[in-house]
Amino acid sequence: MPILRHSHRGFIANQIGCLGELVVEIWLTKYRVPCKFVYYRSHDIEIRGKKTEIKTKDRSVAPKETFECSTPTYNNGVQNPELYVFISLQRYSDIHDKQDIYRFHTAWILGYATKDDMSTLAQIRKAGDREPNGVVFFTDCMNIFIHQLRPISEIVHDRTTA
Repeated sequence: MPILRHSHRGFIANQIGCLGELVVEIWLTKYRVPCKFVYYRSHDIEIRGKKTEIKTKDRSVAPKETFECSTPTYNNGVQNPELYVFISLQRYSDIHDKQDIYRFHTAWILGYATKDDMSTLAQIRKAGDREPNGVVFFTDCMNIFIHQLRPISEIVHDRTTA
């Protein structure tokens, strides 16, 4: 997988993204959700025909409802999904090799947002801004709080309204 031109974290970003996509792929397969794994630049998966992008963040702590999920705005010209599924990976704090795939111990499927949810609920964060937890944004992003996401179970029961 090529490293994207705007990628701040390079290989590490690819690794984290691939793990998140794998988590969703396993989950969708387990619940027999009709989907097609395409992994295009424009979107990752088609769920019941809806273009879906998987966004994954790695964290040193378990996610909380007040935490934010991000999608970089530099992707807006290429990615135009109907749904976004957000994943958090929690890493061990004592493994310092950032390329060690075993540094992650837990994955959460946090929920999903529709394209309309993102345009009405998400906040624009500019490069250099700080998240409430102190992390500085390296690029402009659209951020939505975890508590604003729709339950992932709606995808299983086909209650998505994109």
